[in-house]
Amino acid sequence: MNRRGTADALGLRWAEHWAAFFREHDPYDHLVALSVAEGAGGYFLIEGLDVANIHGDAPPEPRGIRMPVLLDEARVQTPRAERALFWQALLLGTSAARAPWQSLTARSAVFEHCRHLADFVRDTRYWELRRDDSSVLVVPRGVTPFAAARDGELIVYLTGAVDEGRVRIGLAIGRYEVTWFDPKSGKVVRAEDEVQPAQGAVDLACPTFEEDIVLRIRRR
Repeated sequence: MNRRGTADALGLRWAEHWAAFFREHDPYDHLVALSVAEGAGGYFLIEGLDVANIHGDAPPEPRGIRMPVLLDEARVQTPRAERALFWQALLLGTSAARAPWQSLTARSAVFEHCRHLADFVRDTRYWELRRDDSSVLVVPRGVTPFAAARDGELIVYLTGAVDEGRVRIGLAIGRYEVTWFDPKSGKVVRAEDEVQPAQGAVDLACPTFEEDIVLRIRRR
């Protein structure tokens, strides 16, 4: 579903109608996505939407938005910056997220990085992810975390550079599996099948990385 325009009353009713229509009549239960121009406003609060896309440089704040939000036609210069913005789009929703589309027309480094992201989330209900500012308790110096969670799963995107260090994650009592994923190569660099937090947290040795890495924790 594509709606280029601002969130006036007529546009909102139009979008709400078609979101409800697809929910009721689609036999395959596809995700319902909405594409709007700048000034999206209330479109992001419509019930029944899974993913939203906005064109321009003025997205709404991510807090309170229930879905991943992609912002395209951004002005970034390097594959590293574009890769980081795709992952931030997945986990934060918007604001810090910029998801440019132009580079995907060729089989470039950005194309490969997006393919790795798609493979990573293939078995994750990513539209249920919610921004999580509380679970990441400690990261190595110079590292910035971006995190989102859904029931039984936490994904943390870490940017910076680490030779050695530890990440502390707040977790409820239970058994978890931990995976460290390289978003540049698309490879799992470390995996642990049995992790149990103590006193509400777990300390994890962080693999060496130069640009970014992704940590995924799932309840077993």
